[in-house]
Amino acid sequence: MKNEHIVAIDYSANYKPLTIDYKMLKAENLLDAMNEAEQYMDKETVYLLKIMKRSGAAHKVKGVDAREAAYTDVLTNRGNGWHSTDVAHCEQPWMSQMWMYSNGFVDLYYCEEVRPACTTS
Repeated sequence: MKNEHIVAIDYSANYKPLTIDYKMLKAENLLDAMNEAEQYMDKETVYLLKIMKRSGAAHKVKGVDAREAAYTDVLTNRGNGWHSTDVAHCEQPWMSQMWMYSNGFVDLYYCEEVRPACTTS
């Protein structure tokens, strides 16, 4: 399936404060997406990577040269390996509406929490 995975690159605060870049991955499965996304992991400049998986079909955005689709966080890497983005790993998954432009640029349009955050007692 084309455009099934996106990597979110969250940079370290001392490198690019409050900056997240999004890159479309060419991988056709999650294992290949993990391998492809790791090229962006630089422990000096990147705080975390998140792989997001498309849920549903993409559709044309009216009046804009872009397509829109929903993506949900599935894996997170904070520089020490991949783990599921779920409550069991104290990670908050998000559903993001992403716009993919014909020139390859990917942009976040809207996001919301998928389920409650991890709580500790």
